[in-house]
Amino acid sequence: MVSVNRRKFLLGTLLAPVSSVAWGDLGKSVPDGCTRIEVGYINEKNVTAFWVPRAYKPEVHDSFFRIVLDYSSMTSTVTQPGTPGWESALDIQVHGYPANGFIADYIAAGEHTVRRGPVERGYQVMIERLSHGAEVKSYIYRDDFGNNVVFSMPPLGTRDRIVHGFPGQFYFDCFFAKALAPQFRDIDRKVSKLLQMLHKASGGFCNV
Repeated sequence: MVSVNRRKFLLGTLLAPVSSVAWGDLGKSVPDGCTRIEVGYINEKNVTAFWVPRAYKPEVHDSFFRIVLDYSSMTSTVTQPGTPGWESALDIQVHGYPANGFIADYIAAGEHTVRRGPVERGYQVMIERLSHGAEVKSYIYRDDFGNNVVFSMPPLGTRDRIVHGFPGQFYFDCFFAKALAPQFRDIDRKVSKLLQMLHKASGGFCNV
């Protein structure tokens, strides 16, 4: 996990000189019950489409789309902190994949302010010291296809985070309560599988 200022710097570096965009399409070509959402980089001709069930209540922002799902059921749930159900919510934000890599690649490489720590529970630990002195510990690992995944555990008061990328397609941020941290690998598997299905579905998954 990187600090807010550092994250802005990293993302600004990674996305230059073109910006990531996201947009939704509710036109006739989209199957009933579904929103077609694209994320990516138009100038690089690198755009990835998703067919997202409207039951997931997707939010399309300038450069990503967001869905918030309950961990157990993987169905739409509350989107606001402090409301009943928020402690089991997975806040998933999906972005286009930059041509020159994304933030997990830079963390895994130990660049910028991140330093390498010991191996813990079989994971390489990377540590970043924030401006106010607190440290963020991250576990680095690779998925079954060799892609970098970062599980970050920021100080108390901030939700834990998984960042997982699929080169040439997309990457996602997933934020969740610290109580769910022991299940981070299962969360990663569930979210990765779901997003790959939504990407490859061509509308066929929209009846959930």
